[in-house]
Amino acid sequence: MRTIKIEMHEGVYETFLQFLNLLPKSEFKVYEDTPDLITREEQVSVHRYNTMIDKGDFSEFVDFNEMKNDVCS
Repeated sequence: MRTIKIEMHEGVYETFLQFLNLLPKSEFKVYEDTPDLITREEQVSVHRYNTMIDKGDFSEFVDFNEMKNDVCS
């Protein structure tokens, strides 16, 4: 078995569940409303950073080579 986590708008959720119901029940398990490992605020930050990365915008990220030079000098 493999595990994925999908975040979707509430309006799409029911349609997605209906689609899953077309599959054999023994082939998957839905874990609903499981407690998140990170807070909603952290999820928003992760989404924001992923969007920046997707756009090639690394302006808010630390250049580790520069950091290494600062720390080691």
